Amino acid sequence: MTPFWRNLLITIVVAAASGFAGARLGAIRNQSHASPPSAQATLRQSVDAMLTRDFNLTADQKRKVAEIDEAYTRQNNRIWSMLKMTNAELAGALSEDMTMNDMTHVYIRQIEENAGLLQTATINYIIDIRNVLTPQQRDLYDERIIRALMQDAP
Repeated sequence: MTPFWRNLLITIVVAAASGFAGARLGAIRNQSHASPPSAQATLRQSVDAMLTRDFNLTADQKRKVAEIDEAYTRQNNRIWSMLKMTNAELAGALSEDMTMNDMTHVYIRQIEENAGLLQTATINYIIDIRNVLTPQQRDLYDERIIRALMQDAP
């Protein structure tokens, strides 16, 4: 096989493997209910819309919610950056010899860990918002959040 065809074949295989790894990562995120950046915005927007529509927040509560939103966004962006970088490293490790070598396993574990971090960040966001609310507001909030989580369950 000429170097041109060998390199072309390697490129095709690495691209396919990267696509597969990305699809697998997507499946992991869906299973854990973790949110990609666009869905992250939707989660924040949904919670903010619910708070605006159904809760009469004080100015102090609104300020605290805005601070939580900002911290949540920063944390999720950081985790997504790590996921994307690890996915690229996984593709590089896989391209070395197209086997499930030691580094491939390391990067897969890192991707799984980062997906768990996304799930944890989402739950912490929900709890942090809850902690801003009064006890009466919490009852309604809890009901709405649990209902939303149950709707996403298989």
